[in-house]
Amino acid sequence: MIPEDWMPHRRADGETVGYIAFTGEAFVPHDLLGRPIAAAADWESAEAAVEALGLSWLAEPLVLELDPPRRVRVAEVSPARIVLIADDFGSAQAVGARHRERWELDLPLAVGLTPLARR
Repeated sequence: MIPEDWMPHRRADGETVGYIAFTGEAFVPHDLLGRPIAAAADWESAEAAVEALGLSWLAEPLVLELDPPRRVRVAEVSPARIVLIADDFGSAQAVGARHRERWELDLPLAVGLTPLARR
């Protein structure tokens, strides 16, 4: 579960795109999965880091770092968990994908999950 004291950062339409955590005298920006995305900084810099990352990476194929690594797509994200489904040959769809292998992981995310394009 994303800690309750982390501040959700929302874009103009109200969609949460990440979180900002207060740590002593600085702010740490986190992505929607609770992973830090930049070093602790002032409030404006933390906001800018969350805004720059956005949400578009959630729509891309991702690699779940298991043994062996699995190509996945995001089916659902909430402050408590992320649901991933297998992306077999790029054909995964979040709707109607009950027969596909799926993973429900608690947040903040403790396992590696990276965009396929960065591997």
